[in-house]
Parts: sequence; C-alpha cells; structure tokens
Amino acid sequence: PKPEQCTIRGQIHDANGDCVCPKGTEVQGNACRRKKPVVVECPIPGQIHNKRGVCVCPRGTELRDGACRKPRLE
Repeated sequence: PKPEQCTIRGQIHDANGDCVCPKGTEVQGNACRRKKPVVVECPIPGQIHNKRGVCVCPRGTELRDGACRKPRLE
C-alpha cells in the first residue's frame, strides 16, 4: 500500500513509511525548516562573533583585565 501523503510541508517518508523532516531540518510551525545554529555566548564580557564565529573583541577595543576595553591613552 502507498503511504499517506505527509501533512507537514517538506516532510518525506522514512524507511518505515513515517513522515519525517529531512536531515538537518526540523518542524517549525507547519513546515520543515533548517535548524538554527546554536549560538554560543562568548565567555569574555564585550566579545562578539566575527564572520567565522570566533569570539573577538570589537574593533577599537582590546582584551584587558578579563574584558574588552578601549585602549588606555599613554
């Protein structure tokens, strides 16, 4: 027998004939959507994520005394 049509947009039938979202997606609302990447908080106060996802101090600041701070004027 042909499996029933899946009711959630984007779902496919697995080997057992069950409706599932494809790998890398999950049900959000009434459709399968890409899983959102888990955003890891930066451990040092003031740090931000650069384009590669690495925690860095923003431009114009430096890591000093355990936090991102504006450089001292000497």
